[in-house]
Amino acid sequence: MGRNIFVLGLDDLNHRALQKLPGAEEYTFHQLLTFDELQDSSLTVTGLLEKAEDQLNGFDGTIDGIVAYWDFPATAMAPVLAQKQGLPSANLKGIATVEHKYWS
Repeated sequence: MGRNIFVLGLDDLNHRALQKLPGAEEYTFHQLLTFDELQDSSLTVTGLLEKAEDQLNGFDGTIDGIVAYWDFPATAMAPVLAQKQGLPSANLKGIATVEHKYWS
């Protein structure tokens, strides 16, 4: 059975690109929130995290990875969600450092 990879903001174009990666047949890529949800200015990062956690908690299967295909807020959310699921991920402080124009 393949591994389940959740991709924040996964859309059709990027889904097709991921399916072309070597070894992609070993993975099932799942959309974790839509791109529009990630860009919705009426939602806070906290609200987005709660919505993503609800989606993950409702999944009937293993959660083997959480990645981001888009920039902020997805890149900041991925390590938080991965940590809560006990998955390896980049360090949030490191991500914030390289994404922050002044700090980087």
